[in-house]
Amino acid sequence: MDAKTAFTLSPFQIIETLNREQQQIDWGLKSLDIPKLWKQTKGEGIKIAVLDTGIAENHPDLKDAICEKKDFTKGPDCIYDNCGHGTHCAGIIAARHNSKGVVGVAPESKLIICKVTEDNETASSKIITQSILWAVENGADIISISMVSKMPSKEVLNAIKIAEKKCIRDLCRRKRRSSFRYCWLSSLL
Repeated sequence: MDAKTAFTLSPFQIIETLNREQQQIDWGLKSLDIPKLWKQTKGEGIKIAVLDTGIAENHPDLKDAICEKKDFTKGPDCIYDNCGHGTHCAGIIAARHNSKGVVGVAPESKLIICKVTEDNETASSKIITQSILWAVENGADIISISMVSKMPSKEVLNAIKIAEKKCIRDLCRRKRRSSFRYCWLSSLL
């Protein structure tokens, strides 16, 4: 993989692993008044694609949230998250309100898991492109990508544009939503 097409995780470090018997609403959710928004919606009917390192699919806060999954790396561990980053991101988004662990921003949303990073925590623009398009084909309303690249990728940018056009048409027809929302790499702007 050449430097122009390499996407990598931002540096991170696991400081503490929690195993709570009682559920906790994270300080970040409280600071953004997310619990107040749950009176309006908890993400029901929304599918969020997480393009990352995979997921611990038997995690008690996440196992009921996963509706689709695919390993784009063709690695030996299927969608298993070898480093924890994808599981962490999925938890922030959709950890269930189940009286244990933490609760996510949208605890009733569904997750579309795309494992895109290889063992060295990099992904090619081809893999990112394929996963974006697959997520859209599987009904993603939102796509979350927590990766960076030193160089922009026209291939990925084109996939995002295709996704946006397809989702606007499909979502307006199905659910009357006005737009496809996505978080994507600022390095591509």
